[in-house]
Amino acid sequence: MDETIVTPALVDRYVELALAPGHRAILTSGRDGPQRRIDKSVFGTIKTPTLVMHGEADTVIDVSAGRGLASAIPGAKLITYLASATCRWSRSPTGPWPI
Repeated sequence: MDETIVTPALVDRYVELALAPGHRAILTSGRDGPQRRIDKSVFGTIKTPTLVMHGEADTVIDVSAGRGLASAIPGAKLITYLASATCRWSRSPTGPWPI
């Protein structure tokens, strides 16, 4: 284990996220039923400043999904990480993140 990455702050952050209200329901919500498609027009109604971060090397969700999400949200900013698969933010749970 690389203790420069897996720090007590990172572990605390993951525990905090795992125990957050609704987290378990979100993780298990799509397992039992059919996958449903989301109407992309819903994203066009988002008024909150949005940052979409996606790893170019993500093998679970292709980076094109991150690009599509960012383009569907008005004014969203997209940051992709060339050599990263996922959870880039977790390497520094308190930031700073490039914006």
